[in-house]
Amino acid sequence: MTTRDTLRNLATLGLAVGAPLTLVSGLIVGVTLIGGPSAFLWGLFLGSGAVTLVSLLLYAYVEAMER
Repeated sequence: MTTRDTLRNLATLGLAVGAPLTLVSGLIVGVTLIGGPSAFLWGLFLGSGAVTLVSLLLYAYVEAMER
């Protein structure tokens, strides 16, 4: 297994975990926005969004390395 494969696997894992978590927490934050979502929900939403974004960037980097 090469470094490229390891980075691709990490990016895939990050997307598999981060994207659904961002979607679900975003929906919860959106629904509870009127009542004021808790700091935990905001942290979950922003943190999982950051994981998703970094995973996408890592995946794009790995794909660019192959060319």
